[in-house]
Amino acid sequence: MIQTTIERGLSMTGQLSSNTVDIIREAAKSPLGILALVVILIATLAIRFFPPKKSSERVRVAIFGLIFAGVLLFGYTISTSLKAPDIFRVKVIVLSPEGMPTEDARVWSSLGGEGKKVSGGWEFDIASSTMPVEKTLDIYASEESAFLTGHTSLLLTTDHNPVVRVGLQRKETTVQGRVLDEAGNGLAGANR
Repeated sequence: MIQTTIERGLSMTGQLSSNTVDIIREAAKSPLGILALVVILIATLAIRFFPPKKSSERVRVAIFGLIFAGVLLFGYTISTSLKAPDIFRVKVIVLSPEGMPTEDARVWSSLGGEGKKVSGGWEFDIASSTMPVEKTLDIYASEESAFLTGHTSLLLTTDHNPVVRVGLQRKETTVQGRVLDEAGNGLAGANR
């Protein structure tokens, strides 16, 4: 409830980035975040049962102290959630030559990682510890039966949940062979 209210408030002011929701969720799931939310909830209930206009100075100070402590505690929890996660979750969308998403491709990456089939594409979980120094990830896709392949590169930096598109194109193939008669002998002058 409080988390949703925070998200709505930030989105109305235009201050909600794509990672902000994830950061707030992670902070709210941690034990310290849960404690902060409980403190804020208790302070909110205290305001309801002890209205500031009818309460003594001591009660008002205690309630606002609780609110202040809860907000500070949740702010600290959010700041600890801002530390870079150890995993990059790369979502891959494969596009047909016509530009439409396709789900029939085989997808793999240069850094390994298990390609999981997810709604609308694939997802690779890449551990920061397995990344090369240049932090480049190559994603490959193919539909062998349709002779389609695709490749794209992605630089893994601060966005730990990037989305990348791989466009499939017809691959050039060369067919070689010999033209034979019924006896299995090569025919002179046969063309392709």
